[in-house]
Amino acid sequence: MLGSQAGTLGRTLRAAAAGEGEAAYSAAEYLGQLEAHLAGLQQQRQGLQQQLAAAAAGAYQQMSTALGATSTGVPLPADLPALAGELVVLQGVRQYLAYVQELQALVRHLDKTIRALQQQAAAGAAAGSAEAAALLQALGEAVDGFSNAVGYAIAVQQLTEQGKVPIQRLQQHAASLLSRVDAVQQGLRSLLSSTIQQRLTAAHWPPPLAVSGEGGAAAGGGPGASDNGTAFQGFATAGEAVVGELQQLLVLLLTLQRASQHRQFSALTEASQEGPLLWAAEELAAPLAQRLRHHFAGGLPTDRPDRPEWLFATALKAAQQCAPLAQELQPCIDAHQLQAWYSMPLEVARAVQALVAAGDPALWLHFADEAMRFEKRFAPLRGASLALPDDEEFLAAAHAGSTIELLFQRPEWQEGWLGAETWDATRQLDAACDAYAAWQPAAEQLLAAAAGEEDMLPETPRSRGGAAWRHELWPPVCAEQVASLASGLAVPLATLKAFRQRLSNLLAQAEQFRGLLGDTWLPRVGAAICSAHYLEHQLREPQGVLLLAELQDAAAAAAAVGLADGMAAGQEGGAGGGNEGSAPAAAASGRLAALVEREAAAFSALRKQWAYKLAKQAVEAFHQLFNPYKRDGGIFTAGYEEGQSPEQQAALAAAAGPPAPSPPMLRAADSLQQLLRALAQHLDAVVFRDVWKGIALAVNYALYNEVATEALFSAQGAAQLDADLAAMSAVFGEYTSRPAAHFRESREACRLLSLPWSAAAQLAAALEAQPRAAKQLLAPHGVKALNAEQASVVLGQRLDLLTARPGSAGAAGVAAAAAQPADAAPQAAPAEQHGYAPGQQQEAYPPQQTAGHEYGQYQQEQQQGWEQQQDWSGAGYGYAGAAEGGSGGGIEV
Repeated sequence: MLGSQAGTLGRTLRAAAAGEGEAAYSAAEYLGQLEAHLAGLQQQRQGLQQQLAAAAAGAYQQMSTALGATSTGVPLPADLPALAGELVVLQGVRQYLAYVQELQALVRHLDKTIRALQQQAAAGAAAGSAEAAALLQALGEAVDGFSNAVGYAIAVQQLTEQGKVPIQRLQQHAASLLSRVDAVQQGLRSLLSSTIQQRLTAAHWPPPLAVSGEGGAAAGGGPGASDNGTAFQGFATAGEAVVGELQQLLVLLLTLQRASQHRQFSALTEASQEGPLLWAAEELAAPLAQRLRHHFAGGLPTDRPDRPEWLFATALKAAQQCAPLAQELQPCIDAHQLQAWYSMPLEVARAVQALVAAGDPALWLHFADEAMRFEKRFAPLRGASLALPDDEEFLAAAHAGSTIELLFQRPEWQEGWLGAETWDATRQLDAACDAYAAWQPAAEQLLAAAAGEEDMLPETPRSRGGAAWRHELWPPVCAEQVASLASGLAVPLATLKAFRQRLSNLLAQAEQFRGLLGDTWLPRVGAAICSAHYLEHQLREPQGVLLLAELQDAAAAAAAVGLADGMAAGQEGGAGGGNEGSAPAAAASGRLAALVEREAAAFSALRKQWAYKLAKQAVEAFHQLFNPYKRDGGIFTAGYEEGQSPEQQAALAAAAGPPAPSPPMLRAADSLQQLLRALAQHLDAVVFRDVWKGIALAVNYALYNEVATEALFSAQGAAQLDADLAAMSAVFGEYTSRPAAHFRESREACRLLSLPWSAAAQLAAALEAQPRAAKQLLAPHGVKALNAEQASVVLGQRLDLLTARPGSAGAAGVAAAAAQPADAAPQAAPAEQHGYAPGQQQEAYPPQQTAGHEYGQYQQEQQQGWEQQQDWSGAGYGYAGAAEGGSGGGIEV
């Protein structure tokens, strides 16, 4: 269109130039023509912009519908670049979500598959059997699924790196999925490795290592003999079934490696390039490594640190003898079309060479262990002959000039050792958390292991069973293993932080799926929160990690003081130097213990945070059934008829008898009871106490703020509310001997609503006249938690007081009751005055000496029904309420 207009303009100009001689040229006319064409172009541009905006709005609406949400009417940008940017972002987010959903489904399926394969592999199927064939098929499907998951993970990571997904929450969810992909890879590799080692043992691999010379006996059992005394004559002699399954497993392992290290393998373009060491070669070299460690173990004649050539000679002989024999497995590499870069004999030689490399973390750990063992044995010779406890044995090696000091003389040695310690701790942490029964309760696992015991004596495995909420600590298996691991580390902070991050990721993942209270997630969520409580308890106990930290701080402080004294002795005016040296000593003392305490506080904050979130979701589930109850106002106005006197209404309520709990409240109470019982099976005593008290606090606020101060009550309605409150408080009677103490505001509201009409009218008038004397006025009626404003609001919900308007008979009765002196009022029995049957008030507030104790050393709950809720509000995790000064007579939430 624009091109045709440009042509028209050109023809006009040419016509004007041609007719220049025939007619006089008019510049004004020519300028007008140009302006007309320009206006037409601008109109066409506006039309195109409107069409593009309409198309963008339609695409936005379609994309919102595809994402499962309707359009919210978000204003679109007016300029074209901003519209294009919005469309690019929306398209990127849509594609990102599709990839994340596929990746999440694959990872979830792989997790279940790996758990099933672990059970299947534990049975130890023989080669060539139907079980082994089924296991290999399942492993192949799992590796293929992992390859697909890696493809989606690459796409997700690329979109994240390109910045096409600006939503931080989506990026966090994707990061947790990527970490789960790594965990799946480790699980699959572990399964393949264990199965490959079984087939290698069946094939009599590795061959013997006949090494002669000063190294002593040969590394093998004799010439031509393997570990079990059978001569190794090649893989083919083991049988077609063993060789076939071994090759198939190695092909699967190489497929897994190529998917895991896709960047390294995709960079192989030229034949001269060296790629990463094949995992298949590492599996073939693993039995050789085990044999070398056994041959050069401590205490044997071959354990000669002054003869390193023995180790190198043995490794060289192993490479020379074993590498050529691996040629039979070259088809495994050819199946992946990698023969241009890899040869199985050369890869086995590389793997054997890596066994004696100084970068192997196991060698650093072995050196450190041997050095510390030497120092412990050498301690009596240097005068340190006192026997040290097991937790303090490391002090025997911690002195100036010790062998272990060699690791601190050069920075690269120190980094190598500390890196090896971190690697070993991480490996043990992953093994503890990824085990099949890692998140099962340790007590139940102990009972299952000791199923034959019949004794019920204390401290026996069977006595540790039962519901979780009856035990002070209820840790899973992995939490006990992590605590044991941390107690054996000189610097456990990195391991503790890694475990705490695992717990946070697990709980955040459950929260994203709204599954904190679901049957699928609740056992693991409870195990994670109990793990945080268990680690908090272990870190703050005066033993184990805390004792180790204090001993190290004391040693550091003593060393700092000694150094300061030495410096002071070499200076003039040593007194001043000694005072200056006390500062670093004080700074060194308590440093590690403070870090341990900080980590314990972090575990405590994690426990409280997720205990609050459990309570919050439980309260949300309760409100779904509580809302129909509070909206049914007819429950609380039952029996009221206009024109009846208050005395007649009270007589009708007394004749009707005590009501039963209403069906809506029974449904809400039953649902809450089932939920609390489910929580009690998976939370220990301390965590469950925080959860159920938070739920009780919220239920109390709901009954008071949304019912007692909002609905209108007749005499029968007040009795109905009291019956419903009794039913709800009975739900918590399974976990405390005094459930009524946690519903103080609601119960006191019921007392005010159940007062006789004359006493209620007199109390309302007295509160209005003397609000500052509310404490003295309310105390005789058993009201202590409500102030004057709150009590007045509750009394204002009584229909018998609301209908007593000026000029009516009811109004005259109210005025007469208000004018009657307090000491001249009829003195009813305390039970009748409060509207309760004899003994009912005593049940709500029993004396402190008759109240039962909770589990362990918990305090009496005489004041805990309200005061201990400060732990929730003070920590920033719970509901903040105030008994005094409430807005509008309600309790602030």
